[in-house]
Amino acid sequence: MHQPLHCADNHDKGGNDVKLDFFGRPSNLHSIWDSGLLGRTGDEEKLFAVYTAELTPKNFRKWSKGSVEDWAEKSHKVAVKVVYGKLPKPPVAINAQYEALGDSVVKEQIERAGARLAAVLNATFK
Repeated sequence: MHQPLHCADNHDKGGNDVKLDFFGRPSNLHSIWDSGLLGRTGDEEKLFAVYTAELTPKNFRKWSKGSVEDWAEKSHKVAVKVVYGKLPKPPVAINAQYEALGDSVVKEQIERAGARLAAVLNATFK
């Protein structure tokens, strides 16, 4: 649910029909948001340290608030505003600006997903 295109559809099968070039490789928008952007961000161990640094108790409380429906709606809004809204026109090639914006969204969505999963597990096993 935290991958924005899993909560949105622009009459393009969740981005699967949006063909584009991803740094010299043919791809589609959905694939880029599933794994392409994250695959270009660096070593997993280093990312873990960076991503968990912002998982403070305050952010944990903030990110774990709401219902599953609220979380899905937030991802939908990210898809509309950023994934589709900031996509270069026409969507032919992903540029560095879109990638940088995408990286920040991916990071935030992973952090939110971690906090929300922890909250659900904590509530389940109390």
